[in-house]
Amino acid sequence: LAEQKRNAERFAELRKKDTLTDEEIVESRAIVDGAQDLKDKIKAEERAAEYERSLDDSINGGAPEGGDPTANNETNITVEDKPIYRSFEEQIYDVIVDETAHHNKRAFTDKEIKECRGRMEKSEKRMNETRAAGSGQIVGSGQDGGIAVQTDFATDIIDHGFNNEALTSKTAKRTITTGADSIKINSIDESSRVSGSRYGGIRVYTTAELEELTPSKGKFTKIELKLNKLTGLNYQSEEMWQDAAFAAQEIVDLFPKEFAYVIQGLIFEGSGSGEPLGIMNANALIQVDEDSGQTAGTITRKNLVNMIARNTSSSAEWYANKDTLPQLAELVEVTTLKPLLVMNTVNSGTLMNIPITFIEQANTLGSVGDISLLDMGQYLTISKGGIRKDQSLEVKFEFDQRAIRWIYRMDGQSRWKNAITPAKGTATTSPFTTIEART
Repeated sequence: LAEQKRNAERFAELRKKDTLTDEEIVESRAIVDGAQDLKDKIKAEERAAEYERSLDDSINGGAPEGGDPTANNETNITVEDKPIYRSFEEQIYDVIVDETAHHNKRAFTDKEIKECRGRMEKSEKRMNETRAAGSGQIVGSGQDGGIAVQTDFATDIIDHGFNNEALTSKTAKRTITTGADSIKINSIDESSRVSGSRYGGIRVYTTAELEELTPSKGKFTKIELKLNKLTGLNYQSEEMWQDAAFAAQEIVDLFPKEFAYVIQGLIFEGSGSGEPLGIMNANALIQVDEDSGQTAGTITRKNLVNMIARNTSSSAEWYANKDTLPQLAELVEVTTLKPLLVMNTVNSGTLMNIPITFIEQANTLGSVGDISLLDMGQYLTISKGGIRKDQSLEVKFEFDQRAIRWIYRMDGQSRWKNAITPAKGTATTSPFTTIEART
């Protein structure tokens, strides 16, 4: 205990310093490791003593039923609730605090604990800054992954995302397998369905016998997609990889999930500059007008009907932000008063008998794209195969770290260059419809 007190005092001195030398950093870590070793030994001794007492109880027949709990020379033991630590550093800190308080035969005050923890956080920050050149997932920092080293801490990582491939999985996909990095696809140059404009100018006439046939020809345009690169990079210390293998693998598995989220976000509203041109920025997107006098942040039955009226595709489905659900749940049929929304799962159902999927990338209630009616088969994506994952032990060899990278090359845009004027009527139509902002 005397040695532990000296270590604690020395550790307190180091925490007060604004900067630490390499030797002092090593010394700090040695103190922390020593404190943990001591606490482990104490726990081991307590378990051994408890086991011996249980043997004595078995030999002596245990305490008489309903008798004195101190019979057979047994002492009362008060078991305190085990604290729930937010990080591995907090647990190590408490080792030092507990042992020092035990030696001084008094408990630390709340103020002292708060001040010590503040210095501990500053010290940890300085240590991280000192080793910045070798930054990455390490066992020495809880938030970087070290929290998974001890079995006391849960290592399940919760995935809060949902439906992050709902759009992506239904796009028209093309895979480029040659050395090319782009693809050009012929498309009909059509902006109107009136006679003489359909299919780029193709015409069919009624012709009398022996009458000269009237020629026509179609007009085509090209859609070009060029591969863009999406990347992810992660550094992990070898200690992290070996000592916290479960967490290390969980972190690796999270990257493809993040790719799925980002890719779907780009398909939904990418800018088209160095990334896919998303549906919300496509010329083919139609924003139907809000109702006259419509309240901000609302969705009406008429909004939905107008989107259906302007959408040409029988394969279109609804995609919406989850915060639209309370609005949609209030909508009913005019005559039967049956709800328009029927939920099948917490994130999907039908709306006016058309499938609806709630996605994270849809915009918030009242914004353009909070709910949209989309035929994803009319959106084209290209890729160079799947996500490529590589590992290297050489990139940060001098820091004993491994580098893991992910690379995915893809692009996407609407097959439709613009909305189409129907053969009869003036309101344009498209496979992509949404509502203008209601703010």
